[in-house]
Amino acid sequence: MSKNVSRDELVAKALGARDKAIAPYSHYQVGAALLTAKGDIVTAGNIETSTYGLTLCAERVAMFSALSDGHREFQAIAIATKNGGTPCGACRQVLWEFAGDIPVHLVDTENRVETKRLSDLLPQPFDNSKLSDTQD
Repeated sequence: MSKNVSRDELVAKALGARDKAIAPYSHYQVGAALLTAKGDIVTAGNIETSTYGLTLCAERVAMFSALSDGHREFQAIAIATKNGGTPCGACRQVLWEFAGDIPVHLVDTENRVETKRLSDLLPQPFDNSKLSDTQD
């Protein structure tokens, strides 16, 4: 973790972001707190729409917000759900693409935290190393 931000602080921010999630359909609120290399914390909650397909996960909202603010390097992410759920496949891919093999702190509403590496959640990821620099 950062010299300025503890795991507990990052987890608390994710739990706070979960409280702001907009999940009127699934009622499965998710909060994410993404720690930048500079020690800033970018938070977000999931945002649902009635079509589900246009719903955005907290992890991607946090990442895209951080990127749009100019952040390009990340240290860790905390994700808060009711039951310590892991990120969906799309979020795993986006996190890998922009943050690499960061620690992922999963927290539930009882404050139980499990920490994994992103590579544990997304083994054999597809990234730019798999792209050919020549076209067939």
